[in-house]
Amino acid sequence: MNVLHVMPSLARAYGGPTQSLLGFLRASAAAGIRTDVVAPHASAEDVEWVRRQLPEATGLLTFPAAGPGHMKLAPALLRHVHRVARRYDAVHVHGVFNLVSDLGARAALAAGAPLVVRPFGTLSRYTFEYRRGWAKRIYYRVLEGPTLRRAAVVHFTTETERVEADRPGMDLGPKGIVVPPPWSGPLPPSRKVRAGASTVLLLSRLHPVKAVEALIDAWPLVAAERPGMRLVIAGDGPPEYVNRLRERVLHSPRGPYDIRFPGFVNGEAKAQILADADLFVLPSYHENFGIAVLEALAAGLPVVISPDVQLASFVAEHGLGRVSAREPRELATNVLEALADDALRQRCALEGAAIIQRVFSPAAVGVKLRELYRVAATRAGASSI
Repeated sequence: MNVLHVMPSLARAYGGPTQSLLGFLRASAAAGIRTDVVAPHASAEDVEWVRRQLPEATGLLTFPAAGPGHMKLAPALLRHVHRVARRYDAVHVHGVFNLVSDLGARAALAAGAPLVVRPFGTLSRYTFEYRRGWAKRIYYRVLEGPTLRRAAVVHFTTETERVEADRPGMDLGPKGIVVPPPWSGPLPPSRKVRAGASTVLLLSRLHPVKAVEALIDAWPLVAAERPGMRLVIAGDGPPEYVNRLRERVLHSPRGPYDIRFPGFVNGEAKAQILADADLFVLPSYHENFGIAVLEALAAGLPVVISPDVQLASFVAEHGLGRVSAREPRELATNVLEALADDALRQRCALEGAAIIQRVFSPAAVGVKLRELYRVAATRAGASSI
């Protein structure tokens, strides 16, 4: 079985989508599925980093692109997809509401290839209710909706994401199939639970949807109960937004506090920042999966996340943290209680990585991916695979 993946960005700063793509490629390899990836040019460092993560025999081609953000165009990429799509058992397009993905999907359909679309959680109510929702509704009706209705499969990463997209106006019918991204990172050294937990970590792409402000606003309440606490907000994002976060800290009426912004971290630096933390927090307004949460749990950290992080049910089911509202006082209460819960911290340190590997192993996810592509080929009228 051969699958072509179309990705709108390979930048490490793109965050979870890039990480999850690499996970799906590893899961595909575990299931004997051969994969190729096409994407717009990224920095030489990012492309080389991606190449080092690719499974053996996975091809990667990048193409020139021009234009701002989601309106970027890559004509050579589209011509390539149209030319080669029929050589594959499926074309897996990652992302919607950007022209590389949307036009790439149309190129695959025009070539007669079975199309799978992974929408990155952007078919949620949050997408259409906040941040130019009216423009997105028009875009969906004119461009996105017709393409998704012609797709063989819409690939969701959680059941919650699938249910959110199953509402009037979407008209996706039974297309949705849930396959989570796998966890295939190395097992960290055994975590020792330190007495006097003192460091809370938020590690993510910095964007308004992450609700970083909620954690900053809760921090004075945390520090009042536990002096000497440190909050580390790691990640990168639009400079104007990151500057607003820094200003929010500096002008806190009860500050300043020990809140640090180390910027984007990766590799050994990321492993170290996870090892130094005692608790991971992500109070997002919307998170269609939460790769950063998976990384934290695999590193043996308990988590405090909002109910809008779609790993919330998994965290609650396996007793790996707390699900909290974003209101500052409630968020602070859950952070303080998680820090003080030695049994929770011990459980996550001893069992967190094993639970993640059992539920999200590449082998388990690979079986589900193979079935997804089989369904896509059947629905598209292609020969059975």
